[in-house]
Amino acid sequence: MVLPDDVEVTGETHTWARLAESLQDHGIEVTVETLKLLPYTFTFSQRLQERLPAAG
Repeated sequence: MVLPDDVEVTGETHTWARLAESLQDHGIEVTVETLKLLPYTFTFSQRLQERLPAAG
């Protein structure tokens, strides 16, 4: 998911409302506030990892 274009206006760095709406469309009852509390991680494909400089 890409960060919103209006982050400077809304102060939101993620599209929580859009994500909540999408989940609700699939029958999952969730609020923006609940989503904000969930931990999340990024998983990079092997191909992308190979392109990144080595840490350290």
